[in-house]
Amino acid sequence: VVADMAQVFSADWAFARKQTPDADIERPAAVGLSTVQVIPSGPALARDTLHELMLTACYSAQCRIWIATPYFVPDEALQQALVLAARRGVEVRLLLPRRSNHRMADLARARYLRELVAAGAIIKAVPHAMLHAKALLADDLALAGSANVDLRSLFLNFELGCLFLSPSDSEALASWLSRLDAMTDEYVPPRDRWGRGLIEGLVLLVAFQI
Repeated sequence: VVADMAQVFSADWAFARKQTPDADIERPAAVGLSTVQVIPSGPALARDTLHELMLTACYSAQCRIWIATPYFVPDEALQQALVLAARRGVEVRLLLPRRSNHRMADLARARYLRELVAAGAIIKAVPHAMLHAKALLADDLALAGSANVDLRSLFLNFELGCLFLSPSDSEALASWLSRLDAMTDEYVPPRDRWGRGLIEGLVLLVAFQI
């Protein structure tokens, strides 16, 4: 995993700086029994691999989709995948900060959250702290990394995710998400009234800058 991450860093550095890092990449000896796949995403790649993985996970899930993210401004494809999952009875649970450190992102997320709640999803909020964790658990598929569930992170930024393929790692992430969930309160998205929908729409026009 360390060597794979180093290779991703070298490739991103070469793309951004137009030069290859001088340091040689050493491959350390394997430790432990976990199987982990490193998944990069960013403008240097032809495909949006993390986004594709999230879509596949949401459409394949049969029991649960748990997501922890600081910001939630998905594209239409990912939003519909979550809505359809909730409608077919999958437990869709989002863990978010009640107020993030980005006011515009909080405004932009409201219409997506209203649609998810209407479809049967559960929205939970960390009440008095910023949530920085980024993780997705779809049945036993576990993903953690640097990518937020927002347009800029999924389609513009250099990001990296780790797909954990060992059952013990999936169980560990599920346990951590359960502990986080226990610290949250139910979140009711603000209603669309008094011109709020217009404000949200204007914010979404610059969603790639959020």
